[in-house]
Amino acid sequence: MKRHRIDNADRIREYDRKRGFRSYDKAKERARQKVRTALKSGRLTRQPCHCGSTTVEAHHHDYSKPLDVVWLCRTHHAELHHA
Repeated sequence: MKRHRIDNADRIREYDRKRGFRSYDKAKERARQKVRTALKSGRLTRQPCHCGSTTVEAHHHDYSKPLDVVWLCRTHHAELHHA
């Protein structure tokens, strides 16, 4: 997939622009970036999911509070979004 995006960058950029790709999720992307930066700098640490799993993802209840996250395993994260 990555190679395809590289080989067809202009076409994909135009497709993304037409469907409003980046503009729709700017708040989400900004929050994700802040979490990545905080993890790298040590200001934020991953916590285990409530089930005990240590392979976790950050879930934002509110993107305006980017470092206020709940750490969930993939299964519980998906359940939360599909509930």
